[in-house]
Amino acid sequence: MLPIVIAAALRLSVAAPPARAAEPPRRDTTRAAAPSAQGDATAGYPPEHRARYVLFQKKCVKCHSESVAASSPLTPVQLKRHLKRPGVGASNEQLQAISELLKFLAARRSSR
Repeated sequence: MLPIVIAAALRLSVAAPPARAAEPPRRDTTRAAAPSAQGDATAGYPPEHRARYVLFQKKCVKCHSESVAASSPLTPVQLKRHLKRPGVGASNEQLQAISELLKFLAARRSSR
């Protein structure tokens, strides 16, 4: 009787594979970012930075939260390497625009 119980226990342990955890839902990057609760996120930005902010939304916020991406401590060389990864597809002009926006945001944060 003991061999039957052991065989049944072994069969149960190998018969049922462990359940896989469901993958977390992916962020919907096809819709535009909603303005902040305090109004337009770019209110008070100079016009050139408003245009750069739209690009920033397309290239950075599709993978990172806005607050993390905006407070990026990356150097221009690191940022270039980061934005040249497959799937990002940022041109040199776009890289320069995002770099300028990040400098503007850093200066704005430090002045508060």
